[in-house]
Amino acid sequence: TPLYSSAASDVYKRQAYSLISAEGRQAVHLQVGRWLLQNTRREEQEEHLFDIVNQLNQGRGLITEGAERDELAELNLRAGQKAKSAAAYEPAFRYLQVGLGLLGPAGDGWQRRYALALALHVQAAEAAYLCGDFEQMEGLADAVLERAETLLDKVKVYEVKIQAYIAQAKLAEAVKTGLHVLRLLGVRLPQKPGRLHIMLALLRTRLDLAGKRTEDLVNLPHM
Repeated sequence: TPLYSSAASDVYKRQAYSLISAEGRQAVHLQVGRWLLQNTRREEQEEHLFDIVNQLNQGRGLITEGAERDELAELNLRAGQKAKSAAAYEPAFRYLQVGLGLLGPAGDGWQRRYALALALHVQAAEAAYLCGDFEQMEGLADAVLERAETLLDKVKVYEVKIQAYIAQAKLAEAVKTGLHVLRLLGVRLPQKPGRLHIMLALLRTRLDLAGKRTEDLVNLPHM
């Protein structure tokens, strides 16, 4: 019957696959992944993204060309983001870790592909937090804080650190981190605000709004 034939075919395929050496299997996966990537239209890639990335990842040990490794790192970033948006946090973290590994040594990756290294580290830090792996989250976040070139590039991992502190009921640390980031952004808030702080803030607001009409607010610069 067709059902029996299909089942028998699957058995034969598994048996044939088991006879291939480990390196040979990598080569097969890499060949299949490359074929899928080359023959899938760009607008259809998202639909088949996991199939493509899973095949290429299993053969990544045989990829020696730097440009191809960087391309696969980008694909793993996309796969990690897609998995994370579907609440599949552990697979997302694995994709992002593979992406980081493909960039090579930490310093080299940041120097060659800064934007890609930044995105992978930030996304991996958030995925680690969502998996409850706070130790790895801290390591990834610290890498961003050490190597990111601008404050705005660091803000996202500060957000992740704050969320992680809240998840661990470390509320004082969350507040402390939030106040630190605000100071870096030019906003100073007292750690323990009192009535005087509130009165001064209200007074400053009144002074800022003095002589302004409601419609004038529309013309203020974007925050």
